[in-house]
Amino acid sequence: MSIEKICQYCSSKYFVYPRQNKTRKYCSKKCYAIVNAIAKAKIAKEGRVQKTCLFCNAIYYVTPYQNKRSKYCSKKCLNTANSIKFNRIRTEKVSSLEYLMSFIEKDEKTNCWIWKGSVDGSGYGQKSFRGKLKRTHRIFYELLVGRIPKDKLICHRCDCRLCQNPEHMFIGTNQSNQEDMIRKNRQRGPVGEKNSSSKLTVENVLEIRRLHSEQSIKSLAQQFKVSKTTIERVINRTTWKHLP
Repeated sequence: MSIEKICQYCSSKYFVYPRQNKTRKYCSKKCYAIVNAIAKAKIAKEGRVQKTCLFCNAIYYVTPYQNKRSKYCSKKCLNTANSIKFNRIRTEKVSSLEYLMSFIEKDEKTNCWIWKGSVDGSGYGQKSFRGKLKRTHRIFYELLVGRIPKDKLICHRCDCRLCQNPEHMFIGTNQSNQEDMIRKNRQRGPVGEKNSSSKLTVENVLEIRRLHSEQSIKSLAQQFKVSKTTIERVINRTTWKHLP
């Protein structure tokens, strides 16, 4: 059974099979070619750019404004490509974790996951992950906990740099990491009065921080016989961070 249709270009009648009813718009290849030529000429006149869909390889046209961000010819191609990408990343995530766990030796006493692979100059585990060399404790955190916020550190509660157990990790800043180091007395050199180059005592520092709202930096420097820079660093907690 054939269905009668009218060509959208020359208006002549033609017949198609039921399965062609939705897709067939022209009576012949000649009409189809003429319409395509007219459309391309119109697109060229408007200054549109020809692109190739990254998913189905179909040719489509976009405005110069859309040229950089447009990658797919339709929402269907975009959604399908995103779905495939998501499934690939999820599969990659599982396989990456299984591979990384082969470098782990678990300490039953501390429950630390000790890294037995490559180690960087600072004593942290390192491994190439998704094309980049990263510290392994950050990789384990991303895989088992979630995304790490920008400009944030992953700190260890157990103070073991080779530990990869996400339960022993927490997100922090450089300042909170330094404070944790000082609180646990893990700093490399002596701090406060124990430092031989220190010209101030604990009492002096506390007094300076108490008086800085009442006196100028210059007067405080003269009173405690130190430079204005030293006073500024004490007030701003650049030095003597371990004191309140």
